[in-house]
Amino acid sequence: MCLSFFEKQIDSFEKKLEMYRLKQKDRVGFWDSFTLEEAYMEKMDDVILYTYHFIQGLPKQEQLRDRIIQSGKIFKEDVETIASMKSLNLSQLTWIVEKECKSKLKSSVLRGSLMGVIHPLYGTINLPIEIVLYVQTIQTIGLTFGHEMNNPYEMMLALNILNAAMMPKSYQFEEWTVLKKKLTDRDLLNLAQEKVITGKGPIIQILYQVLSLFCSRVVRRKGRKHTPLLGIGISGITTYYHMKKVIEFSLKFYQYRFICEKRLRKGML
Repeated sequence: MCLSFFEKQIDSFEKKLEMYRLKQKDRVGFWDSFTLEEAYMEKMDDVILYTYHFIQGLPKQEQLRDRIIQSGKIFKEDVETIASMKSLNLSQLTWIVEKECKSKLKSSVLRGSLMGVIHPLYGTINLPIEIVLYVQTIQTIGLTFGHEMNNPYEMMLALNILNAAMMPKSYQFEEWTVLKKKLTDRDLLNLAQEKVITGKGPIIQILYQVLSLFCSRVVRRKGRKHTPLLGIGISGITTYYHMKKVIEFSLKFYQYRFICEKRLRKGML
């Protein structure tokens, strides 16, 4: 069977992840030995879960649903619900996701640049905001692909995607493989009942943000002429990079899921 355009893109993405992992394979990275106590991880799980449900209850979420459906109507007039978004083709769904995420990328640059000029103590406020925006981004992509993000299965899957998307690229291949297996097994009951294990992703992301704030602060202290702009640049680019990484990973996964479900309906899996 000849691969479609999107299948080729996903295959290329997967090979890049594997390449990053192979480069890391022969040396032990810091994150390989990085561990946290289970009690701390459980607290992090509670925070992420609360964040997920909090976002679901926001009035903006209903506005987002309406906006996605209206975007779907551009391509098919009979799109009336989130579930009916599945009737669109992959190219159309990808266009809607990219349109929705474009503003998130722009705001990440502005927000990151702002963090580069204020005191690091205030900059730490950005840390929970980043996690909230990542969760919201994954929910947006899931909704666009026709999945109701408030049921247990979709919630657990989204949290798995969140953890994987925030991991360094050299560690994403294993997470990608696990997520694929959860789809091919189609063990929806087990995933819905799975104990939430956030993993290292959110912790790593927080540490990266702290490091970015620290670097911006150090650069500003070295001099006064051009260093403020350099600090702004470091913080803005870092925030943009991490948001783009989350969007790319999440979009590729939901594209892969769309293709798998389409093949399943045709009896090809």
